[in-house]
Amino acid sequence: MTNGDNFGLEEPIDALDSAVTKFSHFGMSRADIWALASLEGARGAQANGDDLPFSMDWFGRKTCEKTNADSDCVENDCSAKRGPHRDLPSPHLDTHEMLSFFNETFGFQEPWETVAIMGAHTLGTLARQNSGFNGPNGWLGNTNRLDSGYYNALIGGTLTDFQSTNFEAMMNAGDWNQVFINNDDVAAPNRWEWERNTNPHFVMLNADIALVRDLSGGLIADEEGQVAEVRLIIVHFIWHLTWNVS
Repeated sequence: MTNGDNFGLEEPIDALDSAVTKFSHFGMSRADIWALASLEGARGAQANGDDLPFSMDWFGRKTCEKTNADSDCVENDCSAKRGPHRDLPSPHLDTHEMLSFFNETFGFQEPWETVAIMGAHTLGTLARQNSGFNGPNGWLGNTNRLDSGYYNALIGGTLTDFQSTNFEAMMNAGDWNQVFINNDDVAAPNRWEWERNTNPHFVMLNADIALVRDLSGGLIADEEGQVAEVRLIIVHFIWHLTWNVS
């Protein structure tokens, strides 16, 4: 929890403590409970009528203190809130950097795998005090539903637009604009984020926009994430995924 990328995670960690204690005698570890919670969250967030399986196929995951020596962990304390340092993907990755990160870190071989995992941004919100991003309404407003809305909002347009020949009009339909977020009043870096609408506003990060825009060479402030130039790109795998996966 000393890693700024993890700010805010102490809330679900603390909320799951009682379940960790209750089921430990069944041989379920803290890591198992955390995995189960994420699966249940995905299952419960499906749209009405959807019932895709998110099964817990096995248990026995090892916890941080079981797999590391204390000397390997932050503050020499391997525990629920202390572990080895792990670099998380920057919110300002361009397309190539993002695909490379998930390939090197998780072994994703195909671009669609990265596109699919980014779809988790259909859930949740962004708090300035945690990440520096101002997204109380999340990426697309409905912060508790796991569906393909993220892809629809990211690309913009409708199925009719996709069937038309005016590709540039379709790509611009998302109408995302960069907005500067001043975080001098909280313990977070200043940020540039992409916003759509004003009241309420919805948010995308550079890493989101990079799925459908070429940001390579356009980032001029690594920590804050301002983009100097955006080039439209057609990414076949997200086009296909948007209309064929929910």
